[in-house]
Amino acid sequence: MKIFILTGQSNSLGTTSDPKESDITPGKDPLDGKIPFFWANRSTRAGDGVAVLYDDSGGKILTLRAQKGEGENPLFWGPEISFGRTLASRGENNFMIVKASRGGGVRRNSHCFSVCFSVFSY
Repeated sequence: MKIFILTGQSNSLGTTSDPKESDITPGKDPLDGKIPFFWANRSTRAGDGVAVLYDDSGGKILTLRAQKGEGENPLFWGPEISFGRTLASRGENNFMIVKASRGGGVRRNSHCFSVCFSVFSY
């Protein structure tokens, strides 16, 4: 199985707070239910405090989906959606996506390592 690890800051989290958008979801795609997905999102709005874990997949490998947002952003979804859908639509079927994102402007590698350890221990 190929494991793609996506990590980053706020753009990786994906923000959806534009009031001009009537639909802030990533839409529905039947492929989403076939894409294994594991995530742990952390955030601190100021970027200078301890980043708290506010949404994850509960230690389980689920399927591709939007995640719980924070503050003005009721949903987070980022590049994992188009990346996963593109791979699946091209016939890739033996892969999973791991998302370890941290908002607030400061990326800490330790977060990615702890999330990746959780998946590989699965």
